[in-house]
Amino acid sequence: MESFGETVTKVGLFFLVQALVYLILTKSSNLFSNSTTTSNMKSVSLNKVALVLSLEMLLAGEAKKK
Repeated sequence: MESFGETVTKVGLFFLVQALVYLILTKSSNLFSNSTTTSNMKSVSLNKVALVLSLEMLLAGEAKKK
């Protein structure tokens, strides 16, 4: 069973990652407002998905180390 401090740390890291993803997505959202081609939009979308997955994997890896 995890201690209260470990749980708080995991929850804090989760919200930190989510906040970073939100900031990155909002900053890059102007890419869609410009007239871009469909292939460019797909590429940007795939990059965003890869970023989110890598951040989640990093968070999961940090949680397993503890």
